[in-house]
Formats: sequence, structure tokens, C-alpha cells
Amino acid sequence: MMDIDRFKAILEAHGADPARWPEGERAAAESFLRTDGRAKVAHDRAAELDALIAPAAITASPSDMLTARLLRAMPQPEFFGDWRRVAAAAALALVVGLGGGFASGALVPVSDDEAYYEIAFDGLDSDVQFDWEGGA
Repeated sequence: MMDIDRFKAILEAHGADPARWPEGERAAAESFLRTDGRAKVAHDRAAELDALIAPAAITASPSDMLTARLLRAMPQPEFFGDWRRVAAAAALALVVGLGGGFASGALVPVSDDEAYYEIAFDGLDSDVQFDWEGGA
């Protein structure tokens, strides 16, 4: 049996359209609406609220025209819009990288080449001997 409190709860949760009401309670709610004056008043208020918020309902997918307008109105990132700023940043990175590379080479102490080869191939277990200067 439907009472006014349950009927109002259904209206608040699902609105005034009976098609949106819970299937198990729809018949009882519709019967209650036809027989109870308080239910009619509550239903009329819910229908007014539904009419007010219906225009604000969001559609599942925007139209192509709306999508195009939004994309056209979207501001472009300033950094990528001006190619000169991108080129200047790339040139600066190149200069700093080359300068850092040459400067770090000056910090390496000068020694004979044999020491570098000994360090590089220290872990190799091999009986092969190389003549680094003779080429054979």
C-alpha cells in the first residue's frame, strides 16, 4: 500500500514522469495519484520542477556545430604559436649543451692512452694482446 511519504520520495528521486518511477511501485503510485488529493498536489509541484530543469538537461553527445565552435574558441598555447620562441629555445639548448660538453672535456686530466684502455677493458679475461700503436 502506497502512502504519501513514499510517494513523495519517489517523486523526489525520479521526477513526475511515471515512466521513470520504479517498475515494482509504479502501479501502486499511479493508483495513489488518482485517489489521493495530497498526491496530486505533490505530483503537480514535481511536474513544475521537472519543467524548470528540463531545458538544462545535458544531452549525451554535443552537436558537431557546438564542437566546432568550442574548438575554434579555444585559445591556442602561446609557446607553440610563435615559432621564433621555439627556435630560440632550441638554439639556447644547443649552445648550452655544446658549451657544457667542451667545458667538461677541459676538466679531464691528460694522460697516456694506455691508462684509458686498461680502465675500459679491465674486466675482460682474454689472452689476446693488441698493439695499439702498431696497428697489427
